[in-house]
Amino acid sequence: MSDDQPNAAHPAAPRLGADFRTRVGSAIAMIIIAAAATWLGGWWFAALVMVGGSIIMWEWANMTGGQTSGFVFLTQCVTIIAMIASLMVPTFWVGLLPLWAIAWTAGTVLVMWLAKDNGPEDAVTGLMYAALPCAGLVWLRNETALGLEAVSFLFVVVWATDILAYVTGRFFGGPKLWPAVSPKKTWSGALGGTAGAVIGALCMAMAVPGTWWVRIALFGLLLSVISQFGDLAESALKRHYDIKDSSNLIPGHGGVLDRVDGLLFATFAAVVYVLVFGSVTAPATSLLIGGTG
Repeated sequence: MSDDQPNAAHPAAPRLGADFRTRVGSAIAMIIIAAAATWLGGWWFAALVMVGGSIIMWEWANMTGGQTSGFVFLTQCVTIIAMIASLMVPTFWVGLLPLWAIAWTAGTVLVMWLAKDNGPEDAVTGLMYAALPCAGLVWLRNETALGLEAVSFLFVVVWATDILAYVTGRFFGGPKLWPAVSPKKTWSGALGGTAGAVIGALCMAMAVPGTWWVRIALFGLLLSVISQFGDLAESALKRHYDIKDSSNLIPGHGGVLDRVDGLLFATFAAVVYVLVFGSVTAPATSLLIGGTG
């Protein structure tokens, strides 16, 4: 019996997979690009989100098979770009709602009309799936006071969830989380990812003056759960359409949507929280510290 064959006395060590180095390399590259754009803010961050949103739309169309017209895809991308650009208007607190609403409404109506004979519900759902969280990220980042910290908080929570869920799930294994949807995800991975998110949130609380660590920890836990639900939702979608990955753009990871599905859900939840409980003129501060308006 060779050394790499498990037996009762010496069980095989857990493996992270043959593509682990590729995954790590791609992940580091993505983190560097995202971190640099987030740090620079302004149009640098907006441009990254515009490109990411357009790629997500392309991947969504490929997954659902609901788009045969290039005009549908072009309209979806223009809508995302217009929504984000409206947030970059210098006096965007004055122009935000009308410009954003006009871009969103016009784009949605046009997409529905162009795709009327070929899955308009898929086209509009994909537009909502990509555009709303993308615009939300730029909205949060644009706040001068804590925009950088708020977006960093979302990134830290989601990335910690993904990394710790992958590592703990691979090492500890155990019962599957939802085998009918995602046969590789385990309860140990879900718990490990949630713990990682809470730790990451607490680190952010230490770095941002004025935050209450209990609130940030609970918020991190909630967003981690929502992020994992987003991951499962995309897994269910891929299973429904019988595909493995949204695309092959990222070595070892699949597509952009495969990597940001949890971030999209977490960002949407954060934006809803701000709109309900916070201030539209200080969304990042509302997210991290609280406040109404």
